[in-house]
Amino acid sequence: MRYLILASLVLVFIGCSDTEKNIETSNESIVDKTVQKIDTVVNNVKEEIVIDGQTIFSACATCHGINGEKKALNVSNLLQGQSKNEIITKLNGYKNGTYGGAMKGVMSSQAKILTKEKIEALGDYISKF
Repeated sequence: MRYLILASLVLVFIGCSDTEKNIETSNESIVDKTVQKIDTVVNNVKEEIVIDGQTIFSACATCHGINGEKKALNVSNLLQGQSKNEIITKLNGYKNGTYGGAMKGVMSSQAKILTKEKIEALGDYISKF
């Protein structure tokens, strides 16, 4: 009888340890799948982020007008009618300090916060005025 009980306990113990291994493997698999799903969602969100020139320009419109029709502080050139390349060149010049007249100080601080992508988006948007 003792041997039967001992044999039963050994089988239960071995069965439990295999079950624990299966649970660990299952948990690792769940974690891996969850991480993969999170990575997929993050990548999809990154692809959906669109840099919108119109949204960026809303900060510029106070001085330059909604359609670039105003001389900022009655000094600057009109943005309306400038090409994408002109806008990009001027913004990059303001950003790196190689361009600007009377408005250089104001515009440099504005341009320094713009990324290359935002400058491209602004150039594209403004050139359509």
